[in-house]
Amino acid sequence: MKKIRFIIIIILVIFMSGCEVKSNVKIDEFGKVKEEVVFVDSIKNLGGTKEKANSTLEEMVNKYLVALNSRGYKYKISVDKNNGKVTINNEYDNINDYFKKTIFSQYVYRQMKWEENDLYYEITNVTDHITYCDDCSDWPVLPYVEVNFSLPTQATEQNADKQNNNNTYTWIYDKNTPSDKKFYLKISKSALKESEEKHLQEEKNKKRKKNIFTASVVIGVLVVLSLLIIILYKKHKKNKIDY
Repeated sequence: MKKIRFIIIIILVIFMSGCEVKSNVKIDEFGKVKEEVVFVDSIKNLGGTKEKANSTLEEMVNKYLVALNSRGYKYKISVDKNNGKVTINNEYDNINDYFKKTIFSQYVYRQMKWEENDLYYEITNVTDHITYCDDCSDWPVLPYVEVNFSLPTQATEQNADKQNNNNTYTWIYDKNTPSDKKFYLKISKSALKESEEKHLQEEKNKKRKKNIFTASVVIGVLVVLSLLIIILYKKHKKNKIDY
């Protein structure tokens, strides 16, 4: 059994109490993982103006730039008239790599566990959910956290708050979320393998169709050129006879 802290917020959120956080974890057909963590806070909380908000966010990120760079994270800061946003991205070779290297953790549940066997990956919470606390000093104030797992296939089991058609499972934590809320996601290794094989077959079919189309175009061009040559030859021969 391998224990992990959760996917959200080990660094910036400490200084962005009151912000909204969205964690997007996407697993593709080959098992590769893309991680995106988005922090959004109001201009008011970040200094009152776009310039101050941008400066505040830059200062926050710079304090932890060494940690981010050491794990290969990239970040982008954007500010509009209402909000400032930090978007942090990383990519991993597989699910194991993701769970070992992600530095975003701890502020949805203090502890999670990740288990792997020959058949499944399972992610569950160990401790209770950290409930919203407006006047707590030991944990950041997080009025809204959204966790999204996007899979190339359906989850074997899950208790997400909602699911959309492209197999994205969403858990939402807000001011009213009780401490006993559970997190559970079970992913079949065989289903992931089938998804990979299906994707490879689809890519193979696309390549074959593209080759057939290309060959058809080439053949069509050759046929047209051949007909054009025949027509010109007959016309030339007729003109020669008439002459």
